Amino acid sequence: MRRTYRIGRLVAVISISIVFGIIAGGLLNRPRVLYAAGSRASESGSEPVTARLSVGSGVVGVDFADIAEAASRAVVNVTNKRKPMGKSDPHSTWMEWWFGRPESEDGGRPEGEAPQHRFNPGLATSGSGFLISDDGYILSNNHVVADADKLTIRLDDGSLYDAELIGTDPAIDLAVMKIDAGDRSLPYLELGGSSDLRVGEWVIAIGNPQEFDRTVTVGVVSGLDRRVALPGTDFLVAAFIQTDAAINFGNSGGPLLDKTGRVVAINTAISRGDGAEGIGFALQIDQAR
Repeated sequence: MRRTYRIGRLVAVISISIVFGIIAGGLLNRPRVLYAAGSRASESGSEPVTARLSVGSGVVGVDFADIAEAASRAVVNVTNKRKPMGKSDPHSTWMEWWFGRPESEDGGRPEGEAPQHRFNPGLATSGSGFLISDDGYILSNNHVVADADKLTIRLDDGSLYDAELIGTDPAIDLAVMKIDAGDRSLPYLELGGSSDLRVGEWVIAIGNPQEFDRTVTVGVVSGLDRRVALPGTDFLVAAFIQTDAAINFGNSGGPLLDKTGRVVAINTAISRGDGAEGIGFALQIDQAR
């Protein structure tokens, strides 16, 4: 009887040892499992950089046509009947900025000879602007209204109004005008903010380049807080948004809109020297407030 008990206990010990051996071996030799999104990442709050992008932040969510259709109603054409200009007129540099230096018929200009101005005495020039209130206040560029004998505003419906020049700030190339439309409530644009803009955001430029009324172009913010030595402006004061939305002669003074249709800048100038292409500058709207 005692011998049978000893054999049974030995079998039990061996059986238990085998079971523990199997378990231990499995734990030691199991393969490692690596999760694509491990618990450590979830607990730390990290996520892919694109995880929070919404449909509305991409091209699919931006309806440029709707924005252009609505905003164009508040964009105006500005005709400036200028005073006669002599050879010392400083605003001729704006023509050189847009078109380059004038050349003589043989393709050059004798060394030391001053460029011939392309303005004729009393010539009418045109640019753009936009309404910022329903009672007729308009923003534009100072160089659009400079030396004016008479300013005429043409609205989206073709109606014409004489404009009063309320004030200018040549240091940042800003002008404010006012038209009297009587009891008429005018369409106007909402001013946004330029401080929150980021490089790469969509923007829409509207204006009257080459007298093609209410031309719409689309691009992105290429750079922020650009300090550009534009004629007549203060390099240390004027801050511009750089954009690749097409801005041409006549676009000056028109609005640069964000993807919500709010004005974030005033189209001002482009760079055309040294083969530059798609480099436009617009005055940050925060400076116009």
